[in-house]
Amino acid sequence: MAQPKMTLAEVDGLIERILLTNSQRFTQLVTASDIKALCNSAIEVLRVQPSLVEIDPPVVVCGDIHGQFSDLMRIFSRVGFPPLKNFLFLGDYVDRGRQSIETAVLLLAYKTRYPANFFLLRGNHECSNINRVYGFLEEIRRRFPHDTQSLWIAFNKAFAWLPFTALVGGRVLCMHGGISDRLRSLDQLRSLRRPVPDFDAANPTIELDLLWADPENGVQGCVRSPRGASVMFGEDVVARICRQLDIDLVVRAHQVVQDGAEFFANRKLITLFSAPHYAAQYNNAGATMFIDENLRCSFQVFQPAVNDEEEAMQWKLFSLTDSLGLVTTSEEIFYRVPKGQLKIRFAHPGKDIGELISICVQSSSIDHDSKALGKFLHFFEARISTLKEAGQFRHTLGLCLEELAIIRKKRKTFILGSVNFHLDIVDGLGTFLDIEIHPQEKNDKIDENKLFCKAQELLKQLNISTNSLLFYSSYLELFLRGEEKREESDESAFSDESVAT
Repeated sequence: MAQPKMTLAEVDGLIERILLTNSQRFTQLVTASDIKALCNSAIEVLRVQPSLVEIDPPVVVCGDIHGQFSDLMRIFSRVGFPPLKNFLFLGDYVDRGRQSIETAVLLLAYKTRYPANFFLLRGNHECSNINRVYGFLEEIRRRFPHDTQSLWIAFNKAFAWLPFTALVGGRVLCMHGGISDRLRSLDQLRSLRRPVPDFDAANPTIELDLLWADPENGVQGCVRSPRGASVMFGEDVVARICRQLDIDLVVRAHQVVQDGAEFFANRKLITLFSAPHYAAQYNNAGATMFIDENLRCSFQVFQPAVNDEEEAMQWKLFSLTDSLGLVTTSEEIFYRVPKGQLKIRFAHPGKDIGELISICVQSSSIDHDSKALGKFLHFFEARISTLKEAGQFRHTLGLCLEELAIIRKKRKTFILGSVNFHLDIVDGLGTFLDIEIHPQEKNDKIDENKLFCKAQELLKQLNISTNSLLFYSSYLELFLRGEEKREESDESAFSDESVAT
């Protein structure tokens, strides 16, 4: 029975849907059937390519990604998307990070769509006995609970066909782990058989070394690795391999290095790691390496994108909503009015389009003594009008109303049913989580007690204590309170100075 596969047009559509996952739920855009068909199509491409792929420069080389899909997107955004650039990835696409599925699907899709320009090598985590333990299987179980086993098997069947090594311009040898003391010629690498589902750490082979070996300062020859698989090798082994194979450089991944790239053996070997802030535990940078037509190498370094607290909250929201979040930026100009709030919001910087928003705020009437959370609940009634010449309207409004404050923020919105979670970075104020609960139907009457129970449940799921909540209905209130404190501090300083004088 023929296995379902994807046409190139279907692969294009899949790539487009994956790139939209910053604003929509991945599991709604990509089905288990899509992924299985993609894996079958990828196998058809991989099986006709050799175990040593030979690549003409220029090419961008990337190290470990480990499910850090947002960092993979940063790489493509800065370096260029396929097929505008040629890419070589050195393995370890899954495990550790929170989005191994997106990462693996996008990379396999690009490989299927651009087989002569996009290359994937196998890492030790592209083995089922490893990715069943270090997060990939569990992620599939959580996000595709009805297709867990079949999807995991489909991915690993495709992984088993990934080549072990690449040779760039005939002079730069690339692999995931390291070189092998058993290696004598490039023909050995060309003749390595695939598919190989798994590897036995107790049975040393060239393939095992290519996936697991590490360089080590102070070592002569090869010694047993503390990883429990393969070996550690010294500078002398690198020098011998370069002479024997007539190559100039070895490029490998497999290890976290602080600056994303690190030299070894008199610059004959480079370790490349492309997952910054690895597993949200290390403060490392990531890097990619560009090899030009003349085999000159240069690096692009990617610093960690967010702080630990923000990263942790993004992970919680992703786990809860299965969404990467929709990112928006805004500038809001508030005006002094006798009641409620009035503001103009510019949601598209550089464009003369905005919204005039009036807001009536009402606090909860829940008995605060019995339900402490009630004092943090606020109800909003907003009227919004679109402004096509917002700049001119702001000027006109400023002639009769005083501008009270300008609030600028970057917002990442995660949606779960009728609940919007807004992770906001507000200039001058900090990072906050704003939770909006909408009525199921537009004209539904708000039941405060139901709202209270819902809010309590959400806080529990996110492991947020009421001690972390702020008793403000808006960033405007928080901003104005900060202004008051600064004025009080200035007055106090002036008073103290007068006394001292």
